[in-house]
Amino acid sequence: MTKQIPSEWVTGKKKSLNVAFDLGLRCPVTNLYVFKNKNKNSKFLQCRWMPDIDEDFRPDHLQRTSGGKRRYFEGSTGHTNPFEAGKYAIDWYKDIRKKMSGYVQEYEFNSGHSLHHFWDLFFDDFQKKFINKRGGNKRITNTKSYWYGEEIGICHQEFSRKSVDKITYSDLVKKGVRNLWNKRQQEKALTL
Repeated sequence: MTKQIPSEWVTGKKKSLNVAFDLGLRCPVTNLYVFKNKNKNSKFLQCRWMPDIDEDFRPDHLQRTSGGKRRYFEGSTGHTNPFEAGKYAIDWYKDIRKKMSGYVQEYEFNSGHSLHHFWDLFFDDFQKKFINKRGGNKRITNTKSYWYGEEIGICHQEFSRKSVDKITYSDLVKKGVRNLWNKRQQEKALTL
């Protein structure tokens, strides 16, 4: 059963409406909001929802702001009426949940097919092979630095968590290690 719009919303004191509590709509979650966004030049109401941190499988740069605060999922409702916007927000939330379940399945698949997985397999065997041989410790240390190297180690690259099948040339060249090496060379050139 829908309720009346709170008077604080009408006067402008309240900036957002909870879809379940303020609008009285049947909603699967209690933290789905409809709000007016002054930053966007739109007459339409926006909606936002924050998943639990355990459920949020977005990459870190999408999950948090540069200041470290968690980011909402946000979208436009395309409605100016709060009740219509609330109904749209519920459907929007359900679509986001479907996409998140897709993220979960992709994450589980990638974790078994990523460079991290193959590195663990490779390095265990590599260590066993060279641990007691002449010059083995140096080889092990050098090989470890390829993976764990500060800033340019492969484990620090975004593509290292992708499935190996999905790593592209642009991951390696434009976004990856080569780009970091070029930046490092430029920094060294400036200090000379």
